[in-house]
Amino acid sequence: MEYIKCIWYHHDEDEPETIYSEVDNKREETRKIEIYKSGKFGIAAGNISIGGTYLADVDVPRISDINKDKQFKAIEIDKNDFEEAWKKYISYIK
Repeated sequence: MEYIKCIWYHHDEDEPETIYSEVDNKREETRKIEIYKSGKFGIAAGNISIGGTYLADVDVPRISDINKDKQFKAIEIDKNDFEEAWKKYISYIK
């Protein structure tokens, strides 16, 4: 698994600002968190989709490829950081 945190620099309030993705070895998302400037958020995993967030239906690009577009800043994070974010946001919907 690979864990990615991506900041998206834009001014569209209808799009997330921060995206966390858990990506398997086939480059498919298995879990995702999207956080908006307003504080709104969405999560997705398997057949769960909350807040308008869905898993990508295409392979997730490598971090180096994501960062070729200047509107994105992606970094690899460790599993613990992803799990901490996941637990925080999933707790709001239980």
